Amino acid sequence: MENDYFKLEALSASGAKLLARSPAHYKAAMEMQRTPTPAQIFGTVVHAMILEPHKSHASLFSVKELNWTTKEGKEEKAKLERIGLPIISVADLDKALRMRDSVWAHSHAAELLTGCRTEVEATWTGYEAKVKCKGGIDAIGASGIVDVKTTIDASPEAFARNIRQYGYYMQAAHYIDGVAEIEGGIAPFTFIAVEKQPPYAVACYTLSND
Repeated sequence: MENDYFKLEALSASGAKLLARSPAHYKAAMEMQRTPTPAQIFGTVVHAMILEPHKSHASLFSVKELNWTTKEGKEEKAKLERIGLPIISVADLDKALRMRDSVWAHSHAAELLTGCRTEVEATWTGYEAKVKCKGGIDAIGASGIVDVKTTIDASPEAFARNIRQYGYYMQAAHYIDGVAEIEGGIAPFTFIAVEKQPPYAVACYTLSND
């Protein structure tokens, strides 16, 4: 996702979650300078590889095994950061490849993603307050909206807990409303959950309207 999307002043799904907690939490998050964690960087890479499997690795991320504490390592890291691509290790690349292959080997997941528009950046006017909204939607296609989630446990019981705990249902409502504003109609919303450890199991869950 391009940096311009993050700079856009509009209400995102994550922002809506914070605003529901309190305006103070939302304001604090907007003012905070955040550096992506290694887990967030890995998640970004996995998403890119799953959603754009035909792109070359070099256009999506940099793979380096360096000691960033050395002078040479610090200089190399600064150079890579200027380029703007995520930096991952060889071990993480191997894991990401296995997760990508597992998703595309799953018949339902592959069917959901085939022919989709991916990494869709959208803006619209939403909510009762008619505020400017934005969404970085993983994929939109014949089966509706598709969102990829990495997880420890993709089983129905565990992933249902994730949906509640992390407010995934709020993200779904945000994107469904956005697509309805832009394209009309209520699109189904399906999560593709892929585990981060062997056997990299995959499951697909379409949320009910409720």
